[in-house]
Amino acid sequence: IHRVLKEKVKQYGNREFFRFKDQVFGYEDFDRESDKVAAGLQSLGIGKDDKVAIVMGNRSEYLFLWFGLSKLGALEVPINTAHRGDLLTYMVDKADCRLMVVQSEFLDRVAPVLKDLPKVEKVLILGKEKEALPKLDKPVLDYWQVVNNSGKYDEVDVLWSDPFIIMFTSGTTGPSKGSVMAQNYALYMGECVIEAAEYDENDRLYNALPLFHGNAQVLSTMPALM
Repeated sequence: IHRVLKEKVKQYGNREFFRFKDQVFGYEDFDRESDKVAAGLQSLGIGKDDKVAIVMGNRSEYLFLWFGLSKLGALEVPINTAHRGDLLTYMVDKADCRLMVVQSEFLDRVAPVLKDLPKVEKVLILGKEKEALPKLDKPVLDYWQVVNNSGKYDEVDVLWSDPFIIMFTSGTTGPSKGSVMAQNYALYMGECVIEAAEYDENDRLYNALPLFHGNAQVLSTMPALM
C-alpha cells in the first residue's frame, strides 16, 4: 500500500490528499511524515512482521503510523478506543504486540492492563504539547521525539502477500478473532469500492468512522488514495 503512495507522489507531487480539521496534507507531506514514523520505529527495533497496537482516535498521525508500519513490513493492530480490561488485554496479547502507541487521552484504559502484557516491551505516548510523560509499568517514550528525525530508514522488501494488519472482529458470537489481512487485500478492496461507487479523481470522500475500523481504512482511505 505504501508503494501506491509513492506512485501518487511521482504522479501528483504535493497535490492535496486529505484534510483533518484545519490541517491539509498533500501526497508528499503524507509520504514524508510516514517516512519519519518508519525511521523512528525502526530505531526502536521494530521490523518486518512485528506487531504494533494502536490506541488512538481519528487524527492525521493515525494514517502516518499505518503507512509507516507498512513501509517496515510491520503490522498495525488497531484497537477500539472503548476497550478496557480483559478484552483489551486479550487483543494486545493475542496479536503478540511488541509495542503500543497510545494517545494520552486513552491511558486510563491502557495503564491498568500493562502488567498483564508480558510481550509488550514499550509504550509510545502521543500526548499534547508540553504534556509530561506518565510513569507506567512499561518503559515510556514520547511519540513526538521518536518521529523527530530525517525520515531515513533501511528499506524493507514488502510483498503483496505480506500482512499489513491484524484487525479484530466485533466478537458478536464469541471472543473477537484477529483477522490477518494481506497488503493486496487493502488494494483489492480499494479497487472494488472505486468500481462500485464509480469514483474518479475529482471526488472527495468524507469519513466519519473510526480509523480502527476496516471501513475507514480499506473502504475509504484506500479508494481515496488509489
